[in-house]
Amino acid sequence: MRILKGMIKSGVGDAKNWSLGQIQTVTGRADLIAGTLNVEVDELHKLRCDFTLPAVSRKDGRQEDLYFEECLLLIGSKRVPALIARTSTNYHGQKVLEIMAAEHLRNSHGLEDGHIINVQVRTDSDEHLA
Repeated sequence: MRILKGMIKSGVGDAKNWSLGQIQTVTGRADLIAGTLNVEVDELHKLRCDFTLPAVSRKDGRQEDLYFEECLLLIGSKRVPALIARTSTNYHGQKVLEIMAAEHLRNSHGLEDGHIINVQVRTDSDEHLA
């Protein structure tokens, strides 16, 4: 396992326009909600692609692939299952993670811009998130 430490920051709000139904189907996470929480991490993160929604299949008209990596958010004593989402154009770069979950993370956990959060990801030798 690897822990990425990062700071919450505002995004541009585009992820709420993505085709949520397609994302839910591709990832098998029917409870995901629209939008992402942006976390700027201390180090570059190359996405481990667990799921893909190709641009040619997207029903929202976007001309970019969507890639998803499973992760766990470590918020205090809580472990929140989530996905890191990244587009093929990678608007934010490799130091910003766009996190999707089954809950509105800012509201559910009192998170605001500037708060520090830890994101647990698998390494190549890990089979599952702990």
